[in-house]
Amino acid sequence: MTRTENQLSASDIYDDVRKKLLLARFQSGDKMKPEHLRNQYNCAASTMREVLFRLACDGFLSFQEQRGFRVAICTPNTLRDLTKMRILLETEGARLSMLNGDIEWEARLSAAHHKLAYIEFKMGTEQQTSLLVDVWSKAEWEFHETLMSACGSAVLREQHHTIYDRFRQHLLNQRKHYGFRRTNHLEHHAIVDAAMARDAELCKQCIIRHLEANLI
Repeated sequence: MTRTENQLSASDIYDDVRKKLLLARFQSGDKMKPEHLRNQYNCAASTMREVLFRLACDGFLSFQEQRGFRVAICTPNTLRDLTKMRILLETEGARLSMLNGDIEWEARLSAAHHKLAYIEFKMGTEQQTSLLVDVWSKAEWEFHETLMSACGSAVLREQHHTIYDRFRQHLLNQRKHYGFRRTNHLEHHAIVDAAMARDAELCKQCIIRHLEANLI
């Protein structure tokens, strides 16, 4: 089958379905129907199954013979485990970035924080929160990824990206505030201040407080 201009690649479809999973557009335990999705994305059945198997391998879906694909069951225990793993990866990535990062890293981190702080300021009402959740989710990821971007380990960053996304999927399925809390801007400000001061221990404690607050 020859791909036409209107057909998306398997990578494009994977990215789009993954984004919808992170934003809880597909809910915990929902059945993922390959035929329905294939028609939605105008792709071959084999392409859709490839995407779903890849998402299952990454932990966003579950798969059982005869029962097919379902959105991963999101539980408080799994959210707690993902939070602990994210803390381990992010605090180490931040520590290494503070050791290795130069003025360009500081500039990128400052810019990412400025963008995030502006969006969080605009999310002052419940209505605005729902309207801006997509752009805020992207900016929040950019901030935390930039914090770790000078760590010098591609493997650490790749693992963090997967854990971050699974954390977001579980958080949004269990919280009604889209993962956004009114204290987020204060927590992000504390993290960036500690990172700029190259205070690894303080930055670690700020990250722990920021992430564990989601478990309360």
